Amino acid sequence: MPGSESVLVNLDDIRRFSHDLAPYLKMTPLEHSPWMSDQNNSVYLKREDLQITNSFTVRAALGIFS
Repeated sequence: MPGSESVLVNLDDIRRFSHDLAPYLKMTPLEHSPWMSDQNNSVYLKREDLQITNSFTVRAALGIFS
C-alpha cells in the first residue's frame, strides 16, 4: 500500500504488548451459538464485546500503541 510502512513484530514485542495490556483486559467466555452451529459442527463465539472497552479491538480502543 503506498505510504504505509512495514513494521516487524517479534515474540518479545508480543510478550511486552500482552504484559502492557493485561491490566485493561479480562478473560472473556466462549459462548455456543446454536444459530451458527449445525449437526456436524459446533460454533463458539469469543465474547470480546464483554471487555471493559466494549470493543473487539482493545488495542485500538485503548490507544496504547501507534
